[in-house]
Amino acid sequence: MAETASAGGCHLGVDLGGTEIKAVALSMSGGILAQGRASTPRTGVRAVIAAMHGLAARVAGGVPIQGAGVAVPGVVDMGRGLVKFLPNVPGVWANVPLVEELGRLLGVGCVLLNDGRAATYGELCLGAGRGCRDFVLLAVGTGIGGGVVVDGELLLGSGGHAGEVGHQVIDMHGPRCACGGWGCAESLASGPALVAAAVRAVVQGMDTGLHAACGGDVGRITPSLVAEVAGAGDPVASELLEEVAHRLGTAVGNLVVVLNPERVVIGGGLSLAGERLLTGIRSTMAERIGWYLRHAPVEVVAAELGVNAGALGAAAWARRLAVGRSALGEGLGL
Repeated sequence: MAETASAGGCHLGVDLGGTEIKAVALSMSGGILAQGRASTPRTGVRAVIAAMHGLAARVAGGVPIQGAGVAVPGVVDMGRGLVKFLPNVPGVWANVPLVEELGRLLGVGCVLLNDGRAATYGELCLGAGRGCRDFVLLAVGTGIGGGVVVDGELLLGSGGHAGEVGHQVIDMHGPRCACGGWGCAESLASGPALVAAAVRAVVQGMDTGLHAACGGDVGRITPSLVAEVAGAGDPVASELLEEVAHRLGTAVGNLVVVLNPERVVIGGGLSLAGERLLTGIRSTMAERIGWYLRHAPVEVVAAELGVNAGALGAAAWARRLAVGRSALGEGLGL
């Protein structure tokens, strides 16, 4: 649902992904004016920044831009507006001054944050976190990102890096993770982990509907395909999804006993598995930390903003800073 009145301008949110860039414009009152997406160029940093600018300008549609938030899937220096490390996006992104460069192109001040934190802030302002003062978001897709909200504020930590929920260890003897560690939730419960298990099942000749569903081509197996086959009652696909839910439930249980949230929000592509995934997470939590939940019950719910969560959160973050409500941001030099 989009507003039609510009009412003095807009705040932009731009979410950079490995395959797609998404952008959204929020009115001065916080309503959605417009949104759009574009493919991420494969030819390097300059081309990516130019594409981000082009999409942002198109989404603004001539409405005066009052500020912009930029979300990226990597390590950032929020205070200096630098991208420190950015995997899965073309180019060498070591110490790229993205805030300065995109701000110059747009002619406005920009702010930078990790995409997981942006999605968390988006859900806080506009989605499943509305009205909730303490919650945790896990965005389960190619990796596992997320963020933490404490007492109604996005938790940033000493350097803006709080909320790396996917890199907690849930199995000391687990597989290597892309971060260089091993046994991380991301290496065991992300979309690629589910796909890898499904491919093994097909290659090993297990009696499963995954064979027919992928047409014998394991390259066509995706998390959504596994969830679809599981939903049709296939026991192998169901077991694979249940195992991922169990691992996520372990990770969520760890976060719950440390942070005492009132709600846990599950987003990302794997959340499309729906209630089956959420039920598995809740079941594992009940088994592992039932003693705790009897005294501090926790809701486990699906995210509401879908693929635009990061862009919406980045725009909302820019709007927040513009109206002078960011004690946390000021502490980081923003």
